[in-house]
Amino acid sequence: MPSSLTIGINAVYLNPTRQGGAETYVRQLLNELLKMAPSELGPLRFVLFVARDSEFLEHTQLTNNSRFELVVNAVDARRKYRRIWWEQQRFPRLLRKYSLDLMHFPYGTMSKSYRGRSLVTVHDTLRFCVPEQMPFSQRFYRGWNERALRRNHVHVVSVSQADAALVHQHQQVPRERISVIYHGVLPDFFEVPRPAEFEPLNKPRLLWIGRPYPRKNVEVLIRAVHQLQAGFDIRPHLKLVGVEQIDLRRLQQVIRQTAASDLVELIPPVSHAELPRLLRDADFFVYPSLYESFGLPVLEALAAGVPTICADIPPFQELYREGVAFSPANSPNAWAKEIKTLCEEPERRRDLVEQGRKIAREFNWSRCAEEHVALYRRLTES
Repeated sequence: MPSSLTIGINAVYLNPTRQGGAETYVRQLLNELLKMAPSELGPLRFVLFVARDSEFLEHTQLTNNSRFELVVNAVDARRKYRRIWWEQQRFPRLLRKYSLDLMHFPYGTMSKSYRGRSLVTVHDTLRFCVPEQMPFSQRFYRGWNERALRRNHVHVVSVSQADAALVHQHQQVPRERISVIYHGVLPDFFEVPRPAEFEPLNKPRLLWIGRPYPRKNVEVLIRAVHQLQAGFDIRPHLKLVGVEQIDLRRLQQVIRQTAASDLVELIPPVSHAELPRLLRDADFFVYPSLYESFGLPVLEALAAGVPTICADIPPFQELYREGVAFSPANSPNAWAKEIKTLCEEPERRRDLVEQGRKIAREFNWSRCAEEHVALYRRLTES
């Protein structure tokens, strides 16, 4: 066995202003790797490639850490198309200057002309499941790039068994070259204070967090809260958190059409650190996505002890099981009835909280990092 094995990690894409699931994944993976003792890392050393505005430039655990080399690149991660051009044109030449045993591309795409042994984390299979909701340019780029996943020297990490099956089916990646590593949840979410007693509710506070792309299906929630008031004499308050300017017109039109303006609050994106506070004040977390590969906000809601209702899609059934209530994704009436039932059944809400927190404890970022380290070693020592 060699005395050291060098793993490259591409964190150049990490935009410090974005809070999505892929960004959370690479932040927490790197944070956990930096906390590991030499005995846990074994022969591994790392080269972290970051952008000039990277949040890791001032990371205290990188200082004088002989296991980690930081390579700063003249790239602005916030300028997406320039960053993509750099990753495809300049980055492969830079990588050839390093003697890497494995290069990890953790954002779903890789530098296609790079021919070294590679690991690619595929965060979704959107272009196969809901292609109509992905811009043509993005579908074209992803399709062009993802053909590289079929190469024998490329291994894939998928974030759920359900999505791994889709990678195998649609991208023709052999199953033995796909590993499933689940995301984690920060301890802060388990510390969110929740009421000790559960009472019947007539004014439930509903919460959804994310970016309201069409596949997130938040329109069904707007229609459901209208039905709760009109048909069941329940007056809910729905917070949609993560709404950017580009989303406003579409959502405001649905709110006007359903006469739900006094029931729905549209809130801009917030930092990840603010999520526990939002979850503390919610009676229900609701997530009606038509497609997800993992659904990190659901896991965080379960950890925080918030009764959660999800669309009945395969990844949620795989991951969250009896910890959530399921509802058909596209039926506002079914969502309204499920919320009404849970409002009237405090004991069922208590059961969801207990089961949800139990399931959430199965997921943590340190285990995620440990499984990555084991995979790094397996791919480089073989």
